[in-house]
Amino acid sequence: MDMTCDGSLWLVDQNTGEVKQVSSGEASTCSFADVPWLTVEPLNGTISAGGEHTISLTLNALQLFEGTYQAYIEIGSDTPYPVNPVTVQLTVVPGLRIFTPLILR
Repeated sequence: MDMTCDGSLWLVDQNTGEVKQVSSGEASTCSFADVPWLTVEPLNGTISAGGEHTISLTLNALQLFEGTYQAYIEIGSDTPYPVNPVTVQLTVVPGLRIFTPLILR
């Protein structure tokens, strides 16, 4: 089973090889880039081999309920080696609203 950005579910019957499409009713299944509490600057750039590039992350908990929120930052690469996504986690504690920009190197 797989879901496409338009909300279609694609199912394959392993016995018959028949493929079926079903509408899930979901409208924004590919809005993975929309994390309103996280800002990444810059969004793109180029790094030479052995080089460095600083990325700033700003977390904003003003409109969030208490709890833990998680997002992943995908890093593109044109090398044959996979680059693991960077996990960003924000924990909102009642009465505590301190914002500290994070710097990834």
